[in-house]
Amino acid sequence: MQAPVRDLTATVWTGDETADYLINSKAASAESSGIRFQVQVEYPRRTNIRSVDLCAILGNLLDNALEAARQVQEPSGRMVSLIIRRIHQMLVIKVENSFAVAPVQENGELKTTKAEDGLHGWGLKSAQTAAEKYDGMVQAGVSGDVFREVAALSYQGIEDFA
Repeated sequence: MQAPVRDLTATVWTGDETADYLINSKAASAESSGIRFQVQVEYPRRTNIRSVDLCAILGNLLDNALEAARQVQEPSGRMVSLIIRRIHQMLVIKVENSFAVAPVQENGELKTTKAEDGLHGWGLKSAQTAAEKYDGMVQAGVSGDVFREVAALSYQGIEDFA
């Protein structure tokens, strides 16, 4: 029972246990769906970014990306990429993915492509709300055959008091 959890937490990406578990579980989900999943992380060690906010952003962006990539007919065309970089006091989270059908935009906002009614379209809003807590934002767009979502957040380092 503990072996699958150990496998998922084996790779440390951010140093935040919850975020690392989330990234590893999305990587495992991608693998089981035949999606090439690439991760490149440069995460500052101690920041004021709360785990719950980081996971709201990562979870929603990765869920959207995996869902879109799963719809690509040709397995070799299924791809999701996660890049987290720090640039001065900014944290940039970029998720790129392949897609089968280009997303629809209305008045500058992405519209859900899900047929059934319900709580669709709230994921990106949730990620945006989390980013705004850090004077940040989330932007999305299409470049060729790649969909890209980018979240940028300002952060402050927290000193160790040892």
